[in-house]
Amino acid sequence: MGTLRDMINALPGRFSFRHRTRNTFKLSFRRKKNKKKNNEAYEQTEPELLSYSVLTDEELTAEIIELKTLSDELGARSKDGYGPVFNIATKEIEKRLTPQIVALMLEKFFAPSFRLPSGINNPSKECFAIATMQALIACPPFIDFVKNGLSYLGNEKPSDRFLKIHHAVRSLVAKIQAGWSLIYCTELLDLLGFARKTEECAESFYRALYDAYLYKAFASPKEIKHWKCLHCGHVKVMEDNHARLQLAPIKGKDATTNIKMMVQYKRGQEKLELRCTQCDQMRVGTLFTTCVLSNIMMISADLLRKTTLFADFEDTVDMRYLEETPGTSEWIRGGVVHFEVTRLTKGHYVAAINKGRQLYLMNDGKSGSLVRDLKVVSDGHGDPRFAIYWRKNWETWNNGAGLNEGFEDASE
Repeated sequence: MGTLRDMINALPGRFSFRHRTRNTFKLSFRRKKNKKKNNEAYEQTEPELLSYSVLTDEELTAEIIELKTLSDELGARSKDGYGPVFNIATKEIEKRLTPQIVALMLEKFFAPSFRLPSGINNPSKECFAIATMQALIACPPFIDFVKNGLSYLGNEKPSDRFLKIHHAVRSLVAKIQAGWSLIYCTELLDLLGFARKTEECAESFYRALYDAYLYKAFASPKEIKHWKCLHCGHVKVMEDNHARLQLAPIKGKDATTNIKMMVQYKRGQEKLELRCTQCDQMRVGTLFTTCVLSNIMMISADLLRKTTLFADFEDTVDMRYLEETPGTSEWIRGGVVHFEVTRLTKGHYVAAINKGRQLYLMNDGKSGSLVRDLKVVSDGHGDPRFAIYWRKNWETWNNGAGLNEGFEDASE
């Protein structure tokens, strides 16, 4: 079959193999004298049989530069279409991205600051996962978990499935961080069991990723609901340890609703009919809700789908009136996932992510494009489906473990 380089050069296209340069990354290094010997070994040995563990950081760096250059060349050739050789070459590159190489990429390899955010390629029906991952990657607590995930586990031994998902996510983030031009999340989807025969739901993907991976670092939102009977005043306390935070279907100005209105709604405006143990019959009561939140918060706009309301996800939100934990509760928007129904397909997902003070539209494999606000994204790419926020002081925040232990139902 020949070397990986020969395979790529044999693909159709007007591009030739581009020699790697030192300007590819903001990282200086010196090549070792035995680099030529290592190159010959790579050409003669199957990648999975290589002993990467004995390579130095300089040798690993040279291998990373080589793989990125091969990947960029393969990305340029992919404009002429996919095929068996392309798929084989892509898999060979992935095989050579060992955990040791990915760890070094996450530690030292960064694209220039002026580079636009990298897109994630969509071979077929993967936009639901691509948009969700772009929104997550825009959240610093998520990146910290990706880089230091095993330290979050303490003495717990991770399962083989968790380690495989962890490596797939780390590889994805490392490529985006380094500015690769050919990035996929196909391996992650396979590990999570998505067949991709039809367009999947982005929120379902987020929940699957949470159940298999994210839960190790970010506790599910917990809601503590105080229901007060409007007839007799009896109070019943209920807890939901796996709450789904959703924008409330209440109208604000210009037919919009936002998180601030959701907080107000949960602080006594919500009505619910339950059986009152004091009255011994069904009664309408008001709900007063508080939450225990982690460092990442996903808020859905699913309740708005059958209304004429528009979800207006704020840049920053104050959740202190909703959060059970005392103190400040400032949250920053990482990304918003939008969904558009099109004529040619059943639908398409994109993400609008915040990077610094800029808002970028992320549409599959395209580099990020600057947009003015979420309204522009909605007009061109469909309504927001959910947003992911991160806690502003996440590095110093105490997660409030045990604050609600022993919380009893007031009706008993």
